[in-house]
Amino acid sequence: MSGQKPSGQIRIIVAQVASRLGEVYANCTCACELIAQARNWNADLIVFPELFLLGYPPEDLLFAPDLPARLRDAEATLAQASAATAQDNGIDIIIGAPSFSNGCVYNSALYFANGALVHRYNKQELPNYGVFDERRYFTSGEDAVVINYGGKRVMLQVCEDSWREQAASHVRMARPDLVITINASPFEYNKLSARRALISGLAMQTGAAWLYVNLYGAQDDLIFDGASFCVDKNGSICGQAREMAAQLWMLDFEDGLWPEAELLPALEEPSRIFQAIALATSNYVRASGAGQVLLGLSGGIDSALCLALAVAALGSEQVTAVIMPYIHTRDISLADARKQAKNLGVKSIELPIHQAVEGVVASLGKSIDWNSASGKLALENIQARCRANLLMALANAQGALVLATSNKSELAMGYGTLYGDMAGAYALLKDLDKQTIYRLARWCNRNQELIVKRIIEREPSAELAPNQLDSDHLPDYELLDHMVRGYIEQRQSGQALTHAASAELVARTLTTIDRNEYKRRQAPLGPKITQLAFGRDRRMPVTNHWQHRI
Repeated sequence: MSGQKPSGQIRIIVAQVASRLGEVYANCTCACELIAQARNWNADLIVFPELFLLGYPPEDLLFAPDLPARLRDAEATLAQASAATAQDNGIDIIIGAPSFSNGCVYNSALYFANGALVHRYNKQELPNYGVFDERRYFTSGEDAVVINYGGKRVMLQVCEDSWREQAASHVRMARPDLVITINASPFEYNKLSARRALISGLAMQTGAAWLYVNLYGAQDDLIFDGASFCVDKNGSICGQAREMAAQLWMLDFEDGLWPEAELLPALEEPSRIFQAIALATSNYVRASGAGQVLLGLSGGIDSALCLALAVAALGSEQVTAVIMPYIHTRDISLADARKQAKNLGVKSIELPIHQAVEGVVASLGKSIDWNSASGKLALENIQARCRANLLMALANAQGALVLATSNKSELAMGYGTLYGDMAGAYALLKDLDKQTIYRLARWCNRNQELIVKRIIEREPSAELAPNQLDSDHLPDYELLDHMVRGYIEQRQSGQALTHAASAELVARTLTTIDRNEYKRRQAPLGPKITQLAFGRDRRMPVTNHWQHRI
């Protein structure tokens, strides 16, 4: 990626890279290294994502007293990095950063040229829905910024500015040849097509070409998939950078077109979801400073897929599977767990929980009627909590993190044990319903048996009681997942779901979902992959008296 730039074209480098949240100086150093590389490629302009200098989402780090001073230092360094030298004419830089002015904080796109900060565009549309709460921190900007560059008009935008209802009219008023929007757009498994359709439509309405620059990486529960793209003045998608990968992407822009831009094929959906969760897991574990992870391997589908994801994220040498049988563990479950660990090449430890459970039961003695329904439930939960205690003890001793294996279907219904199977530092499957888990497991096996085939084929069971099946306590997973997707992700009413199930079953299911908010509030973080995940997306009162009437 070098050589002479064609005459009359603007050569742009898209820096689709990850930033480190809170490390202003490290992010500035990273930017300067990439700027130097872009200069070697004879680039005119390099563009970084939204809030790159601080990281995204910064949340209350924006209240740190010395943040403005650190940002001023970084701005001075970047201004110098844009200046001309004896070897070249310099390079223009667009980079996202917070700006502080007159007691206000702005989400800004900074434009450096010729050794100076020339423009500061402040984001005008501040999202305040779903995972976003930018109005808590930022003030809306008011003025458009259009840069005259080599006879071309280049307009700056930041993320949500392109999604507002009046986006096309704002662009038409500015009459740009090119709109550059910098983004930190969180991943959803079907969001890329929505982004591309939006920007393509805006280009057709305005006659302006578009460059959509997106962040890559992950932070806590949010994933940033990259997949930056360019659209010509006719609304055609001309090129796209890699999904789920860092990339320095070189583009040449001329007369509203992107000659020779490479349009990579989109990832197939299971691959996109699998890579997204692996990316989130890798970032979370490494950012926490842990070198190892542990998870309980039961011989069931959830822990098997978790193990495959952990190995993809961290490598098999960093993952330990802990097999913890009890009297209700079937022989085939134990055999499948052993085979699963072997298939993925991870170290496994077998720790039967008989003594631990019997010790707790002995300590409780006659204070519980073990033959009653509530006593039997208590005994099931004791098993799950004994397993969690063993995992946490190993984690403490090894400096490791425990990965939880609960999925979205179970979390919706409260079908899990607080401080038991729900315990852990990170829940890889938190936003995956059961049907998606099976789909990903089959995808994992497209070339070879990574997930033990019998695990996929067997009916799921928690194996906490004799002959127990999930279907004893939950609706059929296909029906349950349909209701969870409708009620949670699409915000449908109970009435709208009665086409798939009886009013009585729908009401009971939705009531169960609502009443288990207290459990979800105590569950670990996990990667968000749908439009609406449990966590910061859905903020329901823990206790309330709402009744579903269908």
